[in-house]
Amino acid sequence: MNWETVKLDANENFFIPRVFLSSLVKEVADEVDLRLYPSDRLYTLLIREISSFLNVPSESIIIGNGSDDLIALLVKTLARRGIIITNPTFRIYKWAAKVFNVKIYESILATSFDINVNDVLRFNDAADLCFVCSPNNPTGNQFRIDDLEKLIGEFNGIVVIDEAYVDFADYSAINLLGKYDNLIIARTFSKGFGLASFRLGFLVTSYELADKLRFSIPPFNVNTVSVLMGVKMIRNKSIVEEAIKKLKIERERLINALSIINGIKPFNSKTNFILFKTEMNANYIYNYLYRNKVFVRRFDEPPLNKHYLRVTVGTPDMNDIFIDVLKRAISHENI
Repeated sequence: MNWETVKLDANENFFIPRVFLSSLVKEVADEVDLRLYPSDRLYTLLIREISSFLNVPSESIIIGNGSDDLIALLVKTLARRGIIITNPTFRIYKWAAKVFNVKIYESILATSFDINVNDVLRFNDAADLCFVCSPNNPTGNQFRIDDLEKLIGEFNGIVVIDEAYVDFADYSAINLLGKYDNLIIARTFSKGFGLASFRLGFLVTSYELADKLRFSIPPFNVNTVSVLMGVKMIRNKSIVEEAIKKLKIERERLINALSIINGIKPFNSKTNFILFKTEMNANYIYNYLYRNKVFVRRFDEPPLNKHYLRVTVGTPDMNDIFIDVLKRAISHENI
């Protein structure tokens, strides 16, 4: 069987039509003078669209060059004593802390991948910033809202809830913003909206925190094309919603396909990827897939490094290839 590379390792959204995105880029190129720097008017336009879309005040929104850039901004600006992360989780939190020489405190998730709020609060007096990825990357589960609210209410510092994958999930913690002034919600256009190439993200928080963070943002921090693509995607949210609906259907099909393979245990997901456990060595499966041009995510650190892999929910054709090669990997090892 011959096929092109099947890229299922970075959680990109393949359900947003590529032709549709290309048409929007062409519209942007025709609408603006690309020789000019971005303007405050353009930034205000995107912020107002986000405000209307999420029903939050414009003054509480900060846009940035992808959520990774904003995470680094938060560590640089708000973390003095240390940050708390829940392990396993998104690697950028730890990276940002190391860049800015901030101490890292780790709370290990339960075997069910649920957050242990009391364990996190052990570091209440040691850290001033806590990152919680919900839905969580790489486990795929969404933490219970009552656990998140307990953490926000009892933590002495600032809680950042990273909702990069919330468009694929059941709920958002954004409604808690009105109750707590120590909460920041981080969002991205890379996942649900399919704009990974454009590096566009934003924060929603209290007026006071938003004002504090704005002083640390350089001028022209987001390019004109990305800003206008964000505006156009929100205005075409019906296309995004339809794509997400199709992705969720395919997600369940892929979980079912994985669950009937001997030696494979997929975990339920509220994201656009699936974590699965293998009885075999994960590196063997990863390498077999890689040699057959099917790319998934492997892990270098405990507790996921030996028997876990993560696969993006691709299109049905992509997923069929992945399942076929995965079955061959397992059967080949058992010969």
